[in-house]
Amino acid sequence: MPAYDISSSPLISKSLAAARNKPLKAPPPKLVEVSTLPPITAPQQFEDKLSIHGVPEAQMTPEVREALSSLMNEVKILRTERVKLMDALRKSESLADTDPLAETYNRRAFMREMARIMSFAERYDIPSSLLFFDLDGFKAINDTHGHQAGDLVIKAVAKTLSEHVRESDLVGRVGGDEFAVLLAKANDEEANFKGQQLSDAINNLSIPFENSSVSIKATFGVHAFVTGDTAEIAMAKADEAMYYKKLSSKIASL
Repeated sequence: MPAYDISSSPLISKSLAAARNKPLKAPPPKLVEVSTLPPITAPQQFEDKLSIHGVPEAQMTPEVREALSSLMNEVKILRTERVKLMDALRKSESLADTDPLAETYNRRAFMREMARIMSFAERYDIPSSLLFFDLDGFKAINDTHGHQAGDLVIKAVAKTLSEHVRESDLVGRVGGDEFAVLLAKANDEEANFKGQQLSDAINNLSIPFENSSVSIKATFGVHAFVTGDTAEIAMAKADEAMYYKKLSSKIASL
């Protein structure tokens, strides 16, 4: 429990002086202990406890008690404001990191978190990989059915990806019709297997729209992290792998 010298407080010094109509004389009151703040992550009801040491009972006049009570009320107010401020800050940070449509990480937040995980994975030699998804025919859906249908597709794809990965994995919307999934503790083979699972889940979507439904297909690329990769390099390599897979599919269909 922290201790404070009440003689160093302008509020208390003035109040005590006013109470006696003369300057404080040595020895001044020594210590005031104020209960510590509870963790702001777990707000709880509590009462401030004030104990005064070294203050003769004769000096504890109504005026002094009123001054101390006023100080404690100020402490309560500051504590409440601090909790509110920290809560608002957390909400603000969450909004800044979230894609408003997909409700996943946005590109900026995804790249930041990927860089952090990549650093950890490289330090401890943990295999990890990145999946890059591109939605085939998304522009045609917007052109044919309008942007409202396109928005529903984005939401459905984001929900599908988020529901089919582990809590340790990351999902982000990194472009208009592009998504990325970071697979922690997954090598190239495992990432390809998971990517196909996720692609199949997207391809099987039937998204209700007005009196009908729309569907979407996805192509994905994989990049297993190697020493020296940065988040930007990894994203570019996964994007490139997706592009070649899409190109190969088009050539094969000719």
